[in-house]
Amino acid sequence: MNLSEVKARKNTILALKDEIFSVFRKYECTDPEKTKSHNNDFVTLADVMLEKLIKSAILDNFPNDNIEAEEEGRVTGTSDYTWHIDPIDGTHPFTRGIKEYGSSIGLQHKNEIVAGVIFFSEDEKAYWAIKDQGAYCEDKQIYTIERPLKNSAFSTFGKSYCHNLNKVKDEIGPLYTKYACISFFVYLATGKYDAICLDGFTGSTWDICAGAIIAKEAGAKISEGLSELDSSKLLYAATPNIYDDLLELLEN
Repeated sequence: MNLSEVKARKNTILALKDEIFSVFRKYECTDPEKTKSHNNDFVTLADVMLEKLIKSAILDNFPNDNIEAEEEGRVTGTSDYTWHIDPIDGTHPFTRGIKEYGSSIGLQHKNEIVAGVIFFSEDEKAYWAIKDQGAYCEDKQIYTIERPLKNSAFSTFGKSYCHNLNKVKDEIGPLYTKYACISFFVYLATGKYDAICLDGFTGSTWDICAGAIIAKEAGAKISEGLSELDSSKLLYAATPNIYDDLLELLEN
């Protein structure tokens, strides 16, 4: 990984912040244009607009890069960099004005995720990370917070561990849930959550790669390496001090 090349790509995405949040504010609570795989898988005009905006910025500055994007598919280039773009992660909350949605843009170099940017609607801030360089909210470095297992806040989406939650609820702290992947990762990276579990529900790396590197660089331990991310599988992440103990409780 060439750090200067990765930083240049990260900065290109961060420069889109004002435009992206402007689209959020203008089109939030608008009806979806269509559905995709099922009735709750929406596409809005804002999804399409934002994907075009992000792709244009990338290709104007790095025309040889590859792109994997949720709405319009793949752009094949010749470089070792591949972008994973979800223009609005949490389109359903977006159409209802529930501020847990945002844009998720991950950067892969060869087979490894090396950077990620999330534009989060809840606070209208940019969260980002570069491999081995830490995680940030705007220009402030962010960290996970280690708490005892008994006081931990655990959030899950999916069914893999649901049957075990009643068995372990007296051993852990409050249970929460969210809808958009990015909100799980942002909350973990900033110490609001202590552990998260995302059961494979999309099979799309654009849902998880930006959030995963942000959480990892903030201090979280993640069940899959950043060269092995696959959102068709279960992804479990937690602060290192409770990772093994909580996983053992959930699996037994």
